[in-house]
Amino acid sequence: MKIKEFLKKHLGDGILGLLLTSLSMSLLAYYLIPHNEGGEKYANIYHQNDLLYEKISLKGEDNSYPIDIEKDQEHIHMVVELKDHKIGITYSNCSNQYCVHQGFIDSTMQSLICAPNEVRVTIYSFLPTHDSEIDMRRGYSIHKIAFLSIMLALAIVLGYAESFIPSWVPGVKLGLANLVILILLYVCPFYEAFLVSLLRVFIVALLRGSIFQMPFYMSLAGAVLSFTFMCLAHFLFENKLHCLTIYGVSLLGAFMHSLAQVGVAAIFVEHGFTTFFYFPFISLLSLASGFLMSFVAEKILQSQPLKKMREEE
Repeated sequence: MKIKEFLKKHLGDGILGLLLTSLSMSLLAYYLIPHNEGGEKYANIYHQNDLLYEKISLKGEDNSYPIDIEKDQEHIHMVVELKDHKIGITYSNCSNQYCVHQGFIDSTMQSLICAPNEVRVTIYSFLPTHDSEIDMRRGYSIHKIAFLSIMLALAIVLGYAESFIPSWVPGVKLGLANLVILILLYVCPFYEAFLVSLLRVFIVALLRGSIFQMPFYMSLAGAVLSFTFMCLAHFLFENKLHCLTIYGVSLLGAFMHSLAQVGVAAIFVEHGFTTFFYFPFISLLSLASGFLMSFVAEKILQSQPLKKMREEE
């Protein structure tokens, strides 16, 4: 009984900790996993806001870029070198030498900064479009932001409409909004799909006035657990082992969604473990819903715009 009271008292703390841990791990994976940045990469060298060297191609030949600046009766002397398609600060007359110890970089996710001398080196990537324009590959384009916004709105609508569908266990839903998350998992990086899933849970809870109440915790637990297992099934069993398809990914997500929600209900309800009696019925409905969602998602993913997005990702 004490364990149940403890879990009920600290459920919010645990879910928040799990949520923040998942977010931190997603960000860590984003920075550690190599990205296909596309296009040709260039570097700019700045002193304060003044551009000293512009559009240094990392594909160019090895070269040195000296910096000599008079500042407040002090002389700034630095040397930036391009070597083996990487750029780095090899000499600086600053006191701490942190900028020199950073070494060479070649990614748009990295930059070099010499704080005492107020010099920085940044890398960016340009990718020509079909209209012969120059577009920032790493930045979020207007089309990408609009697409994610539309998918988030669709997930919110499905999630809110789903709240009006009656269920045997209060708060337990079938996870219709997983259709959107399933599609995003195949056309976007996993952290974008995860972010849309979390925003959907919070916004729907705000619309329903159930934020930080039992239905909110059930939805959040279902979203996190189902997304975790769908990612595992998609990246490992589908992409690597080739033993699952989108149908298996969706079915696993639907099953774990129901399991997480019934588990949270068991914590809140008195004699809560009796709620697992309903789990076979809820899970069967969720599996049927998951199969339907995977069928719809497969047809949507076969459409020409989304096929193009998948190829670009």
